[in-house]
Amino acid sequence: MTKKTDNGSSTLKKWILAAIMVLVPIAVTIIEPSAMGLEGITAIQQRMLAIFLFAALSWIFELFPAWVTSIAVIALIALTDSDSAFYFYQHQKFPNQEAGNLLKSSNVLKSFGDPSIVLYIGGLVMAVTASKIGLDAKLARAILHPFGKKPANVLLGVMLATGILSMFMSDTATTALMIGMMTPVFVSMGDDTKGKASLALSVTFAALIGGMGTPVGTPPAMLAFNAINNPNGLNLHVSFAMWMVIMIPLCFALIFLAWRVLVRMFPFSVKEVEIVFVNKASSRRDLIIVVATYAITIFLWVTQGLTGVNNSVAALVPVVILSIFGIFTAKELNQLPWAVLWMFAGGLALGDGMDKVGLSSFLIDKVPFGAMSPIIILIVSALICWGLSNFISNTGTAALMIPVLTAMAVSMGDRLAPVGGGLTIIMGIAISASMAMSLPVSTPGNAIAYATGHVTQKQMARAGIVIGLIGLIIGYLFITVASKLF
Repeated sequence: MTKKTDNGSSTLKKWILAAIMVLVPIAVTIIEPSAMGLEGITAIQQRMLAIFLFAALSWIFELFPAWVTSIAVIALIALTDSDSAFYFYQHQKFPNQEAGNLLKSSNVLKSFGDPSIVLYIGGLVMAVTASKIGLDAKLARAILHPFGKKPANVLLGVMLATGILSMFMSDTATTALMIGMMTPVFVSMGDDTKGKASLALSVTFAALIGGMGTPVGTPPAMLAFNAINNPNGLNLHVSFAMWMVIMIPLCFALIFLAWRVLVRMFPFSVKEVEIVFVNKASSRRDLIIVVATYAITIFLWVTQGLTGVNNSVAALVPVVILSIFGIFTAKELNQLPWAVLWMFAGGLALGDGMDKVGLSSFLIDKVPFGAMSPIIILIVSALICWGLSNFISNTGTAALMIPVLTAMAVSMGDRLAPVGGGLTIIMGIAISASMAMSLPVSTPGNAIAYATGHVTQKQMARAGIVIGLIGLIIGYLFITVASKLF
């Protein structure tokens, strides 16, 4: 009897959540903008806001797989806000409301071929082929040997290695590389589902945190560094080395924090992690080709500034070379997690659509930063950046907010001195964007971790929210003090 009651309660809960997920976005489209305090919003922006709310609620409620939501998002944008939308939507608006500019449907569909997805595929190809020939086990053992066999220590070793690598190469590339190496570690852990979740999350979280350590580690850090030193911006003359002196200690502190949270949230049940070599019967020729391809690709990822080859284009190198030599075949191609690729494409389409129709800038402009006290500016800007970055590109969010906050910081001048000045505000955005790690669509790295199948969306949300919010508090306190010392 109790079981039937529980099933009935569960079904009722799902229907209530489904109703909220559908009715809230519909309400946003049919209510006059002035009644919602959104005067000046165009019809297209209003519909895009409704799609954003649908996506956010759907990803949070998890009533169906995340990739289904993403495909629905792409379809909704194309059908309501593009030049291929139903004629009704192309002309529908409230009286005295501007219609806004329609998106190009071809651009909406291009999200499937976004450079981030190409980078993701390249990393997956490297991971699959490394596993095929047994290289992943050799690399994992070499990296983790100094940390022994105790699971918690192994986890810390993975996070430190990932964080350091991510300071000098893309956080996405680092995650793809490290997740590939962790395959034999996952195998050695048997049925320890919580431990596997902890390990998968540790890689993407450490890559995001480590990317803040240098101005080239992650795009939000690069954008913040440029704004801080731009003669037309803050013009503070912060050197590359000074950035590292401030941010690297913070990165290690946050990696340690994330490690403790993961160990506590997802305790290991295994007592030791032993990486067992399995003879994959691969030829010496294949091993040499894969190692050489790894070396070429990593070199291109690390030296983007010297070669001019961006990370996504470099990610095509292993796809081409390994396919030509028959190491990556149609069999391995079918093993790639295409559902996760679709899921991430939806997040990209949503972020790009919000940017192109001007919804993101419209919402940011609604925030009266100039009328706020310095401490409130810090809190509000941090939460807005962190919140948006959990649903759309952290790079896009930083690119949107940094110019607004830079102009505000210049105009306020010494009024921001109590919180460390404009340096704290702008460096804080790099931290806020990098600490957005709550959903598989938040970053390509999160999508890669989710694709392992060892971590659920709910587990990622729990850990990501806790680490993200605590990280924001520690990060802002740290740079506020550091900015006064420098």
